[in-house]
Amino acid sequence: MDGLSGVGGGEEVGGKWVGDIVRESGMNAERSGDDKEYHSEAATPAVSAASAPADGSAKPAQSRRRQRSAVRLWAEKRVPGFARTLINLLWRTCRVDIEGGARLGSLIDSGQPFIPCYWHGRQIFCVHALLAQRKIYPELKLGYLISPSRDGDAAARVFADLGLHVVRGSATRGGAQALRDIYQAIRRDGICPIVTPDGPTGPHEQVKPGVVMLASLAGAPLIPLSFSASACLRLSSWDRTILPLPFSRVRVLIGLPVHVDRKLDEAAQAEVANELTHSLKDLALIARDWAPFAALAETQRPEVFRIEATETGVDIQLALPKTLVWFEGHFPGNPVLPGVAAVHLAVIASQAMLMPARVLASSGRLKFQQPILPDMPLRLCLSVKGATVGFVFESESGVCVSGSLRYADRGAEPHAEAPE
Repeated sequence: MDGLSGVGGGEEVGGKWVGDIVRESGMNAERSGDDKEYHSEAATPAVSAASAPADGSAKPAQSRRRQRSAVRLWAEKRVPGFARTLINLLWRTCRVDIEGGARLGSLIDSGQPFIPCYWHGRQIFCVHALLAQRKIYPELKLGYLISPSRDGDAAARVFADLGLHVVRGSATRGGAQALRDIYQAIRRDGICPIVTPDGPTGPHEQVKPGVVMLASLAGAPLIPLSFSASACLRLSSWDRTILPLPFSRVRVLIGLPVHVDRKLDEAAQAEVANELTHSLKDLALIARDWAPFAALAETQRPEVFRIEATETGVDIQLALPKTLVWFEGHFPGNPVLPGVAAVHLAVIASQAMLMPARVLASSGRLKFQQPILPDMPLRLCLSVKGATVGFVFESESGVCVSGSLRYADRGAEPHAEAPE
Protein backbone atom coordinates (compact mmCIF):
# COMPACT_ATOMS: atom_id res chain seq x y z
CA MET A 1 0.00 0.00 0.00
CA ASP A 2 2.42 2.58 -1.21
CA GLY A 3 -0.28 5.18 -0.81
CA LEU A 4 1.32 6.37 2.43
CA SER A 5 5.04 6.89 2.33
CA GLY A 6 8.07 8.91 3.30
CA VAL A 7 9.64 12.02 1.87
CA GLY A 8 13.15 12.79 0.73
CA GLY A 9 15.87 10.27 -0.06
CA GLY A 10 13.53 8.30 -2.30
CA GLU A 11 10.60 7.88 0.11
CA GLU A 12 7.42 8.66 -1.74
CA VAL A 13 3.87 7.51 -2.17
CA GLY A 14 3.00 6.06 -5.50
CA GLY A 15 0.11 3.73 -4.85
CA LYS A 16 2.29 0.72 -5.57
CA TRP A 17 0.60 -1.29 -2.85
CA VAL A 18 -2.52 -1.25 -5.00
CA GLY A 19 -0.44 -2.45 -7.91
CA ASP A 20 1.14 -5.08 -5.68
CA ILE A 21 -2.27 -6.68 -5.19
CA VAL A 22 -2.48 -7.30 -8.89
CA ARG A 23 1.12 -8.42 -9.22
CA GLU A 24 1.04 -10.59 -6.11
CA SER A 25 -2.12 -12.41 -7.16
CA GLY A 26 0.06 -14.73 -9.18
CA MET A 27 3.09 -14.83 -6.91
CA ASN A 28 4.17 -16.87 -3.92
CA ALA A 29 2.46 -16.12 -0.62
CA GLU A 30 3.35 -17.21 2.89
CA ARG A 31 0.71 -17.75 5.54
CA SER A 32 1.94 -17.22 9.07
CA GLY A 33 0.32 -17.45 12.45
CA ASP A 34 1.01 -19.50 15.57
CA ASP A 35 4.46 -20.26 14.12
CA LYS A 36 2.92 -22.04 11.10
CA GLU A 37 3.55 -21.15 7.49
CA TYR A 38 2.66 -22.55 4.13
CA HIS A 39 3.74 -21.69 0.63
CA SER A 40 1.51 -21.70 -2.39
CA GLU A 41 2.36 -20.97 -5.99
CA ALA A 42 -0.12 -19.89 -8.60
CA ALA A 43 0.23 -21.89 -11.75
CA THR A 44 2.04 -20.08 -14.50
CA PRO A 45 0.42 -20.72 -17.85
CA ALA A 46 2.80 -22.38 -20.23
CA VAL A 47 3.36 -20.93 -23.66
CA SER A 48 3.18 -23.69 -26.24
CA ALA A 49 5.01 -23.69 -29.47
CA ALA A 50 1.71 -23.95 -31.28
CA SER A 51 0.64 -20.58 -29.88
CA ALA A 52 3.41 -18.77 -31.71
CA PRO A 53 2.92 -17.60 -35.29
CA ALA A 54 3.88 -20.24 -37.82
CA ASP A 55 6.33 -17.96 -39.52
CA GLY A 56 8.03 -17.14 -36.19
CA SER A 57 7.08 -13.47 -36.30
CA ALA A 58 6.14 -11.67 -33.06
CA LYS A 59 3.11 -9.47 -32.49
CA PRO A 60 3.66 -5.91 -33.56
CA ALA A 61 4.95 -3.72 -30.75
CA GLN A 62 2.08 -1.29 -31.25
CA SER A 63 -0.49 -4.03 -30.63
CA ARG A 64 1.27 -5.13 -27.46
CA ARG A 65 1.33 -1.54 -26.18
CA ARG A 66 -2.41 -1.20 -26.82
CA GLN A 67 -3.08 -4.38 -24.88
CA ARG A 68 -0.95 -3.26 -21.95
CA SER A 69 -2.67 0.11 -21.98
CA ALA A 70 -6.11 -1.53 -21.94
CA VAL A 71 -5.11 -3.74 -18.98
CA ARG A 72 -3.71 -0.75 -17.11
CA LEU A 73 -6.85 1.30 -17.66
CA TRP A 74 -8.97 -1.60 -16.43
CA ALA A 75 -6.78 -1.99 -13.33
CA GLU A 76 -6.88 1.74 -12.59
CA LYS A 77 -10.67 1.61 -12.53
CA ARG A 78 -11.18 -1.69 -10.71
CA VAL A 79 -8.22 -2.27 -8.37
CA PRO A 80 -8.70 0.77 -6.06
CA GLY A 81 -12.26 -0.28 -5.32
CA PHE A 82 -11.19 -3.88 -4.72
CA ALA A 83 -8.34 -2.77 -2.45
CA ARG A 84 -10.60 -0.53 -0.41
CA THR A 85 -13.19 -3.30 -0.07
CA LEU A 86 -10.51 -5.70 1.14
CA ILE A 87 -9.13 -3.18 3.63
CA ASN A 88 -12.59 -2.40 4.99
CA LEU A 89 -13.26 -6.14 5.38
CA LEU A 90 -10.09 -6.57 7.43
CA TRP A 91 -10.71 -3.47 9.52
CA ARG A 92 -14.23 -4.66 10.39
CA THR A 93 -13.53 -8.33 11.06
CA CYS A 94 -10.16 -8.35 12.83
CA ARG A 95 -9.94 -7.87 16.57
CA VAL A 96 -7.55 -4.98 17.04
CA ASP A 97 -5.64 -4.06 20.20
CA ILE A 98 -3.88 -0.68 20.14
CA GLU A 99 -1.24 0.07 22.77
CA GLY A 100 0.59 3.32 23.35
CA GLY A 101 -2.11 5.78 22.29
CA ALA A 102 -1.37 7.91 25.35
CA ARG A 103 1.95 8.85 23.74
CA LEU A 104 0.08 10.57 20.93
CA GLY A 105 -2.37 12.15 23.34
CA SER A 106 0.34 13.95 25.28
CA LEU A 107 1.83 15.38 22.07
CA ILE A 108 -1.58 16.39 20.70
CA ASP A 109 -2.56 18.09 23.96
CA SER A 110 0.66 20.10 23.88
CA GLY A 111 0.06 21.15 20.24
CA GLN A 112 3.26 19.41 19.09
CA PRO A 113 3.05 17.99 15.54
CA PHE A 114 4.76 14.63 15.04
CA ILE A 115 5.62 12.26 12.22
CA PRO A 116 4.10 8.75 12.46
CA CYS A 117 6.25 6.19 10.69
CA TYR A 118 6.16 2.45 10.07
CA TRP A 119 7.62 -0.05 7.65
CA HIS A 120 6.13 -0.16 4.17
CA GLY A 121 5.01 -3.76 4.62
CA ARG A 122 3.03 -3.04 7.80
CA GLN A 123 0.76 -0.26 6.65
CA ILE A 124 -2.81 -1.53 6.77
CA PHE A 125 -3.36 -1.61 10.51
CA CYS A 126 -0.90 1.14 11.41
CA VAL A 127 -3.12 3.45 9.35
CA HIS A 128 -6.15 1.96 11.09
CA ALA A 129 -4.63 2.69 14.51
CA LEU A 130 -3.91 6.31 13.61
CA LEU A 131 -7.46 6.80 12.34
CA ALA A 132 -8.74 5.27 15.58
CA GLN A 133 -6.65 7.75 17.58
CA ARG A 134 -8.15 10.58 15.54
CA LYS A 135 -11.58 9.54 16.82
CA ILE A 136 -10.26 9.94 20.36
CA TYR A 137 -8.41 13.17 19.56
CA PRO A 138 -10.42 15.01 16.85
CA GLU A 139 -7.79 17.73 16.67
CA LEU A 140 -5.26 15.23 15.25
CA LYS A 141 -4.53 16.22 11.64
CA LEU A 142 -3.11 13.34 9.63
CA GLY A 143 -1.56 13.70 6.19
CA TYR A 144 0.59 11.86 3.66
CA LEU A 145 2.70 12.39 0.57
CA ILE A 146 1.41 10.89 -2.66
CA SER A 147 3.21 10.89 -5.97
CA PRO A 148 1.85 12.76 -9.05
CA SER A 149 1.54 9.57 -11.08
CA ARG A 150 -1.16 7.17 -12.20
CA ASP A 151 -0.31 4.87 -9.30
CA GLY A 152 -0.57 7.88 -7.02
CA ASP A 153 -3.99 8.69 -8.45
CA ALA A 154 -5.09 5.13 -7.67
CA ALA A 155 -3.84 5.40 -4.09
CA ALA A 156 -5.64 8.73 -3.70
CA ARG A 157 -8.89 7.08 -4.78
CA VAL A 158 -8.43 4.27 -2.26
CA PHE A 159 -8.16 6.71 0.64
CA ALA A 160 -10.15 9.62 -0.74
CA ASP A 161 -12.77 9.62 2.02
CA LEU A 162 -10.49 9.21 5.05
CA GLY A 163 -10.05 12.94 5.57
CA LEU A 164 -6.26 12.94 5.23
CA HIS A 165 -4.27 15.98 4.15
CA VAL A 166 -2.59 15.15 0.84
CA VAL A 167 0.67 16.58 -0.52
CA ARG A 168 1.26 15.57 -4.14
CA GLY A 169 4.91 15.17 -4.94
CA SER A 170 7.66 12.70 -5.75
CA ALA A 171 10.92 12.24 -3.90
CA THR A 172 12.60 11.22 -7.16
CA ARG A 173 10.93 13.83 -9.37
CA GLY A 174 10.51 17.19 -7.71
CA GLY A 175 11.20 15.78 -4.23
CA ALA A 176 12.61 19.05 -2.90
CA GLN A 177 9.34 20.86 -3.63
CA ALA A 178 7.36 18.06 -1.96
CA LEU A 179 9.64 18.29 1.07
CA ARG A 180 9.02 22.04 1.30
CA ASP A 181 5.26 21.56 0.94
CA ILE A 182 5.04 18.97 3.68
CA TYR A 183 7.37 21.01 5.92
CA GLN A 184 5.01 23.96 5.58
CA ALA A 185 2.05 21.68 6.28
CA ILE A 186 3.68 20.64 9.56
CA ARG A 187 4.78 24.07 10.72
CA ARG A 188 1.89 26.17 9.43
CA ASP A 189 -1.09 23.82 9.62
CA GLY A 190 -0.05 21.37 12.34
CA ILE A 191 -0.30 18.38 9.99
CA CYS A 192 1.18 15.08 11.18
CA PRO A 193 2.46 13.46 7.95
CA ILE A 194 2.51 9.67 7.78
CA VAL A 195 5.71 8.22 6.31
CA THR A 196 7.19 4.82 5.50
CA PRO A 197 10.95 5.22 5.91
CA ASP A 198 11.80 2.31 3.57
CA GLY A 199 9.31 3.23 0.80
CA PRO A 200 8.47 3.24 -1.99
CA THR A 201 10.71 0.48 -3.35
CA GLY A 202 13.15 -0.41 -0.58
CA PRO A 203 15.58 -1.62 0.47
CA HIS A 204 13.40 -3.61 2.85
CA GLU A 205 13.26 -2.18 6.39
CA GLN A 206 16.05 0.33 5.92
CA VAL A 207 15.43 3.90 7.05
CA LYS A 208 16.25 6.41 4.34
CA PRO A 209 17.61 9.85 5.25
CA GLY A 210 14.63 11.87 4.04
CA VAL A 211 12.41 11.18 7.05
CA VAL A 212 15.16 12.16 9.49
CA MET A 213 15.87 15.30 7.46
CA LEU A 214 12.19 16.26 7.54
CA ALA A 215 11.93 15.68 11.30
CA SER A 216 15.05 17.78 11.88
CA LEU A 217 13.82 20.65 9.71
CA ALA A 218 10.33 20.66 11.21
CA GLY A 219 11.36 20.01 14.80
CA ALA A 220 8.83 17.17 14.96
CA PRO A 221 9.48 13.89 16.81
CA LEU A 222 9.21 10.59 14.96
CA ILE A 223 6.59 8.17 16.31
CA PRO A 224 7.30 4.53 15.37
CA LEU A 225 4.41 2.09 14.88
CA SER A 226 4.19 -1.58 14.06
CA PHE A 227 1.68 -4.40 14.14
CA SER A 228 1.47 -8.15 14.00
CA ALA A 229 -1.40 -10.58 13.45
CA SER A 230 -2.24 -14.01 14.81
CA ALA A 231 -2.84 -15.25 11.25
CA CYS A 232 -1.71 -13.50 8.10
CA LEU A 233 -0.43 -13.77 4.55
CA ARG A 234 3.03 -12.45 3.85
CA LEU A 235 3.30 -11.36 0.23
CA SER A 236 6.40 -11.93 -1.89
CA SER A 237 6.78 -8.25 -2.72
CA TRP A 238 10.00 -6.42 -1.86
CA ASP A 239 8.47 -5.11 1.40
CA ARG A 240 7.11 -8.51 2.48
CA THR A 241 3.66 -6.99 3.05
CA ILE A 242 1.72 -8.48 5.98
CA LEU A 243 -1.93 -9.06 5.11
CA PRO A 244 -3.90 -10.24 8.18
CA LEU A 245 -6.60 -12.80 7.59
CA PRO A 246 -10.21 -11.89 8.41
CA PHE A 247 -11.17 -12.48 12.07
CA SER A 248 -7.54 -12.69 13.18
CA ARG A 249 -6.22 -10.86 16.22
CA VAL A 250 -4.10 -7.81 15.44
CA ARG A 251 -1.86 -6.01 17.90
CA VAL A 252 -0.68 -2.47 17.05
CA LEU A 253 2.06 -0.85 19.10
CA ILE A 254 2.77 2.89 19.19
CA GLY A 255 6.32 3.39 20.39
CA LEU A 256 8.18 6.06 22.29
CA PRO A 257 8.96 9.29 20.38
CA VAL A 258 12.33 9.56 18.68
CA HIS A 259 13.34 13.19 19.14
CA VAL A 260 15.44 14.80 16.43
CA ASP A 261 17.55 17.90 16.98
CA ARG A 262 17.67 20.65 14.40
CA LYS A 263 20.63 21.16 12.07
CA LEU A 264 22.04 17.65 12.33
CA ASP A 265 25.13 16.70 10.36
CA GLU A 266 25.24 13.47 8.35
CA ALA A 267 26.73 11.44 11.20
CA ALA A 268 24.03 12.57 13.62
CA GLN A 269 21.31 11.87 11.04
CA ALA A 270 22.71 8.35 10.63
CA GLU A 271 22.51 7.83 14.40
CA VAL A 272 18.85 8.90 14.45
CA ALA A 273 18.09 6.62 11.49
CA ASN A 274 19.73 3.74 13.34
CA GLU A 275 17.68 4.47 16.48
CA LEU A 276 14.47 4.58 14.44
CA THR A 277 15.39 1.32 12.71
CA HIS A 278 15.89 -0.43 16.05
CA SER A 279 12.65 0.99 17.43
CA LEU A 280 10.62 -0.23 14.45
CA LYS A 281 12.18 -3.69 14.47
CA ASP A 282 11.79 -4.03 18.25
CA LEU A 283 8.13 -3.06 18.06
CA ALA A 284 7.54 -5.68 15.37
CA LEU A 285 9.13 -8.40 17.50
CA ILE A 286 7.26 -7.35 20.63
CA ALA A 287 3.94 -7.18 18.80
CA ARG A 288 4.51 -10.68 17.44
CA ASP A 289 5.79 -12.40 20.56
CA TRP A 290 3.84 -10.57 23.27
CA ALA A 291 7.03 -10.96 25.31
CA PRO A 292 8.18 -10.61 28.03
CA PHE A 293 4.82 -10.22 29.78
CA ALA A 294 2.78 -12.66 27.68
CA ALA A 295 1.78 -14.61 30.81
CA LEU A 296 -0.17 -11.63 32.16
CA ALA A 297 -3.73 -10.66 31.40
CA GLU A 298 -4.23 -7.58 29.22
CA THR A 299 -5.35 -5.58 32.26
CA GLN A 300 -1.97 -6.30 33.91
CA ARG A 301 0.38 -6.12 30.93
CA PRO A 302 2.83 -3.19 30.58
CA GLU A 303 3.58 -1.54 27.26
CA VAL A 304 7.00 -2.69 26.02
CA PHE A 305 8.94 -0.53 23.57
CA ARG A 306 12.40 -2.08 23.32
CA ILE A 307 14.23 -5.19 24.44
CA GLU A 308 18.01 -5.18 24.34
CA ALA A 309 20.38 -8.00 25.23
CA THR A 310 23.22 -7.05 27.56
CA GLU A 311 26.39 -8.87 28.62
CA THR A 312 24.69 -10.17 31.78
CA GLY A 313 20.99 -10.23 30.89
CA VAL A 314 18.44 -7.99 29.23
CA ASP A 315 17.12 -4.41 29.39
CA ILE A 316 13.43 -3.72 28.77
CA GLN A 317 12.01 -0.26 28.06
CA LEU A 318 8.40 -0.09 29.18
CA ALA A 319 5.60 1.97 30.66
CA LEU A 320 2.55 1.15 32.77
CA PRO A 321 -0.68 2.68 31.45
CA LYS A 322 -2.92 4.19 34.09
CA THR A 323 -5.72 1.85 32.99
CA LEU A 324 -3.95 -1.23 34.42
CA VAL A 325 -5.52 -2.91 37.44
CA TRP A 326 -2.32 -2.37 39.44
CA PHE A 327 -3.30 1.26 40.03
CA GLU A 328 -6.90 0.68 41.09
CA GLY A 329 -7.37 1.97 44.64
CA HIS A 330 -3.64 2.62 45.15
CA PHE A 331 -4.09 5.44 45.81
CA PRO A 332 -7.37 7.21 44.87
CA GLY A 333 -6.56 10.46 43.09
CA ASN A 334 -2.82 9.76 43.22
CA PRO A 335 -2.16 6.36 41.58
CA VAL A 336 1.15 4.67 42.42
CA LEU A 337 2.30 1.17 41.48
CA PRO A 338 2.32 -1.07 44.58
CA GLY A 339 5.79 -2.37 45.42
CA VAL A 340 4.58 -5.97 45.40
CA ALA A 341 3.31 -5.45 41.83
CA ALA A 342 6.75 -4.20 40.72
CA VAL A 343 8.34 -7.35 42.14
CA HIS A 344 5.72 -9.49 40.42
CA LEU A 345 6.47 -7.84 37.06
CA ALA A 346 10.18 -8.49 37.56
CA VAL A 347 9.42 -12.15 38.30
CA ILE A 348 7.27 -12.57 35.19
CA ALA A 349 9.85 -10.89 32.93
CA SER A 350 12.84 -12.77 34.34
CA GLN A 351 11.09 -16.13 34.03
CA ALA A 352 10.03 -15.43 30.45
CA MET A 353 13.36 -14.03 29.25
CA LEU A 354 16.06 -15.65 31.39
CA MET A 355 14.78 -18.55 33.52
CA PRO A 356 12.10 -20.36 31.47
CA ALA A 357 13.02 -23.81 32.84
CA ARG A 358 13.22 -22.81 36.51
CA VAL A 359 10.88 -21.68 39.27
CA LEU A 360 11.17 -18.85 41.75
CA ALA A 361 12.56 -19.97 45.10
CA SER A 362 12.91 -16.68 46.98
CA SER A 363 13.38 -12.94 46.68
CA GLY A 364 15.56 -10.59 48.67
CA ARG A 365 17.43 -7.29 48.96
CA LEU A 366 14.27 -5.44 48.01
CA LYS A 367 14.53 -1.65 47.98
CA PHE A 368 11.72 0.79 47.20
CA GLN A 369 13.33 4.17 46.58
CA GLN A 370 10.97 6.14 44.33
CA PRO A 371 7.31 5.73 43.32
CA ILE A 372 6.43 4.31 39.91
CA LEU A 373 3.66 6.42 38.35
CA PRO A 374 1.28 5.69 35.46
CA ASP A 375 2.73 6.18 31.96
CA MET A 376 6.20 6.88 33.40
CA PRO A 377 8.98 5.80 30.98
CA LEU A 378 10.85 2.99 32.72
CA ARG A 379 13.73 0.66 32.13
CA LEU A 380 13.74 -2.78 33.72
CA CYS A 381 17.30 -4.10 33.90
CA LEU A 382 17.65 -7.84 34.50
CA SER A 383 21.08 -9.37 35.13
CA VAL A 384 21.92 -13.03 35.73
CA LYS A 385 24.56 -14.43 38.08
CA GLY A 386 24.27 -18.17 38.48
CA ALA A 387 20.72 -18.95 39.57
CA THR A 388 20.04 -15.40 40.75
CA VAL A 389 18.50 -12.58 38.73
CA GLY A 390 19.01 -9.02 39.88
CA PHE A 391 16.40 -6.48 38.80
CA VAL A 392 16.25 -2.70 38.77
CA PHE A 393 13.37 -0.45 37.72
CA GLU A 394 14.81 2.90 36.64
CA SER A 395 13.06 6.13 35.64
CA GLU A 396 14.57 9.33 34.30
CA SER A 397 15.07 10.50 37.90
CA GLY A 398 16.87 7.37 39.11
CA VAL A 399 16.28 3.94 40.66
CA CYS A 400 12.68 3.21 41.71
CA VAL A 401 12.69 -0.44 42.80
CA SER A 402 15.48 -3.03 42.96
CA GLY A 403 16.07 -6.50 44.34
CA SER A 404 17.18 -10.05 43.61
CA LEU A 405 15.31 -13.20 42.64
CA ARG A 406 16.72 -16.67 43.34
CA TYR A 407 15.60 -19.51 41.08
CA ALA A 408 15.75 -23.28 41.47
CA ASP A 409 15.23 -26.31 39.27
CA ARG A 410 11.66 -27.51 39.10
CA GLY A 411 10.91 -29.80 42.04
CA ALA A 412 14.04 -28.79 43.97
CA GLU A 413 12.37 -26.19 46.18
CA PRO A 414 8.81 -24.98 46.65
CA HIS A 415 7.80 -22.05 44.50
CA ALA A 416 7.27 -18.80 46.35
CA GLU A 417 3.84 -17.66 45.26
CA ALA A 418 3.90 -14.36 43.41
CA PRO A 419 1.21 -11.87 44.41
CA GLU A 420 -1.89 -11.74 42.25
